[in-house]
Amino acid sequence: MVPALRRHHQRPVTVAGLLKRAFAALVAVIVIGGTVGVIAAGPAYRSTNQGLAEGARTRTANQEVRLTLARAALALYGYQLTGEVAYRFDYQAARTAYDGALARLVRVAGAQDQAHVDDLREHGQNWWALADPQMAAPPGRRPTGGEVAATQVRYAQAVAAAQALDRRLTDRAGRLFRTINQLNVAALIGLTALTLLGMAVVALVGSMVTRRITSPLGQVATLVEELSRGHSDARVSITGAPVEIMAVAAAVNNAANQEFQERRMLEQCRGLNVAIREPMSRAASLTTAARGLGDLLDADHVVIVGAPEGDDAVAEVWSAPDAEGDPTALARTPVDWALPGDGVFVAAAVPDEGETLPEAERAALLAAGAGPVITLASGEGADATGHVTVVRRAGKPAFTPFDVQCVTMVAGALGRALTQARLFEQERRLVARLKEVDAAKTEFLSTVSHELRTPLTSVTGYMEVLLDQDAGPLNAAQQRMLRVIERNAERLRSLIEDLLIVSRIESDASTLNTESVDVAALMAATCLAFDPAATKAGVTLVCAAEGPLPVRGDPEQLDRVLMNLLSNAVKFSPDGGTVTVAARAEGTDILITVRDTGIGIPDDEVPHLFTRFFRASNATRREIAGTGLGLPIVAAIVDRHGGTITVATREGQGTTFTVRLPRETAATEESRSPDE
Repeated sequence: MVPALRRHHQRPVTVAGLLKRAFAALVAVIVIGGTVGVIAAGPAYRSTNQGLAEGARTRTANQEVRLTLARAALALYGYQLTGEVAYRFDYQAARTAYDGALARLVRVAGAQDQAHVDDLREHGQNWWALADPQMAAPPGRRPTGGEVAATQVRYAQAVAAAQALDRRLTDRAGRLFRTINQLNVAALIGLTALTLLGMAVVALVGSMVTRRITSPLGQVATLVEELSRGHSDARVSITGAPVEIMAVAAAVNNAANQEFQERRMLEQCRGLNVAIREPMSRAASLTTAARGLGDLLDADHVVIVGAPEGDDAVAEVWSAPDAEGDPTALARTPVDWALPGDGVFVAAAVPDEGETLPEAERAALLAAGAGPVITLASGEGADATGHVTVVRRAGKPAFTPFDVQCVTMVAGALGRALTQARLFEQERRLVARLKEVDAAKTEFLSTVSHELRTPLTSVTGYMEVLLDQDAGPLNAAQQRMLRVIERNAERLRSLIEDLLIVSRIESDASTLNTESVDVAALMAATCLAFDPAATKAGVTLVCAAEGPLPVRGDPEQLDRVLMNLLSNAVKFSPDGGTVTVAARAEGTDILITVRDTGIGIPDDEVPHLFTRFFRASNATRREIAGTGLGLPIVAAIVDRHGGTITVATREGQGTTFTVRLPRETAATEESRSPDE
């Protein structure tokens, strides 16, 4: 149990009041400190900024005077050297600009700089007094050395006066910047002091808030943590705290009480849902759901109507031992006013006539002696095929929202259970029917194949007699026709043989006569037997095997695997193509690959390759003979030997089949049973 916090105040304390006082104190510190700082530093900053602005304007005007004076000097020297009239225009332009620049300098310069400005003006005028006569001289007249020297001296004096003024301005700007820096340092110190003061106020306020707010909140948080750890009996008692926190504590206590009750009920609902799904019988699921809801919700009657089976709806009616009223009418009353998931009717008592419910359902509820009632539309699809109704007698407590949630959960679980049971029954019947159909098909194939072999044997026998000319001589046309009959009879015999093999494999009538088989030797024999057929088709047959490759299997059926794969490879390879057969050991397996350079198989048809009677579309278009049984037989034989077969192909570029069989080792030989 969390200890209580005991404080007594005459007036209720609120969190909002505490925060308002705290923020008011903080704002007061900031406003007072800021106001004092502005009053103290404002005039100094304004004076310093004014001095900097005046110095900058004076410095700009001084530089303009120096620049125009330099332009005039360059024009004078150029005219004296070349005599070009254009230099006179440059000189006059500079003379005019100089007067304007000097006037601006006099106007913007402060009183403390007027002496230096006058000095600059005097030296400038002295230079212009010497320069004007020289510029007025006719072209070609060069000044004397004395004139040039005097002009240069006066120009240097004017430049020196301008430089002296610039240095004075620079020094004063430096002093002003140092003053600004000092002001900034003072402002920083003041801001730091203000910040420290604010921090102190915040710390003081925070300490107070911690005592008055966070401590009670900590108790509430501790309660929540205790509840989350499963201590459902934990509660908190707080007095003297802000009213909001006390309200939160009371709400948490109430929620803890309700959560404890709801958790227990939720666990019972979940247990009921599991119990409903266990049987695969619709009737058993309905019975379990009705009895469970009745016990769980302290109900008098529970009526559940499920989806119909045949012409009649499946209904389950449960009543408590001491229940009054007859609920059977509810089982025959349709709920047409709602859809599954949306249709929920909850009432503390049966409504009056003409309100909410259809009259038939209202009458059925009254016959059941209903007081509080929950009716929930349910179904196994988009339609309301049934409903769940839970009834308490008049005078009992009304159903809570959590009671409604529990009924909803159970109704959903029941719907899934009924659907699962129905599907299970349908699947069981379908599997039985498919087994019957498959057995009949297999028996039909076996019977037809056996029945076809007898007349085919007679046909081939008489055909051999005719070809041997025991019944008389044959002309060339008759021999050609008999050869055609012989080839087609051989195709028919091969088809019948394949059908018989498929029938035996699928019916498990074919047994494996297993023994140790060397795949390398078996492959060599098969390649030797197929070499004439490959040569006749113009296909190069390449066989490669690495040493003894033992597997445990039926040599006759493994030979059929190789024969079928080689037959397809040669048949689908064009004249000049190549068929490569290879075998090698890889870990605990033996790999057999048959690669051709034939027509390949379209990508979308590869998944159907091992389906009976399936033939690739490009083979059908080329009218290449085949039954579509060779690869299914190969796949079945490989599977019976515990192996796998895969295919890699690209249309127009060939196909590669890879057979993977378990490699025989000394351990497998020792573990083989004596009867094998």
